[in-house]
Amino acid sequence: MIRNSDMGEVGRSNLPIVVLVATTERRHLHQSRTIPSLLRQTRPWDALFVVDDTSRPLPDMANFWGETGLKSVRVVKNKRTDGAAGTWNTGLDAVREQVGEAWIAILDDDDEWLPQHLETCHMATALGVDAVISGITTYVDEVQASAPRLGEFTLTDFLHQNPGWQGSNTFVKLSFLEKAGRFDENLKDSGTPELPR
Repeated sequence: MIRNSDMGEVGRSNLPIVVLVATTERRHLHQSRTIPSLLRQTRPWDALFVVDDTSRPLPDMANFWGETGLKSVRVVKNKRTDGAAGTWNTGLDAVREQVGEAWIAILDDDDEWLPQHLETCHMATALGVDAVISGITTYVDEVQASAPRLGEFTLTDFLHQNPGWQGSNTFVKLSFLEKAGRFDENLKDSGTPELPR
């Protein structure tokens, strides 16, 4: 967990939870992973932003997501650079404009969450944190791979190894991401922002 803000616990807990999904041409993964994962969540989200990073017409993507049975889905087209960073930043622009301050829960389009993911991350916000980096289990060719144990970590941890932080285990306050400069679109497939000091 990352501590930084002086926002009180009550204000922190009352923020809406916004799920942010960046997507490409992989509907089969949405049907087998993303959508079932979202439907199983024990804590509902307040808004779901799906950011389309494809050449497909936007109404086509909106129709697909509109038929999933998920609540509060908003589909937007990537207006920034191609790839994860530009797509996430487009989503953050839309969240800031349409929702305001919120907890951002990123779900990559080829990943899935355990059913208690949003509930557990939201409960952790009462500890006075600005970001919750949850645990992650990685599978390579359907075989579970080892994953680093997460605790509190610092920027220097990234200089020695990947401490286990990626898109789908990021639950972070929007203003904290904005303070960090959001995601760096100049880095190929950039995903993890530099944290403010």
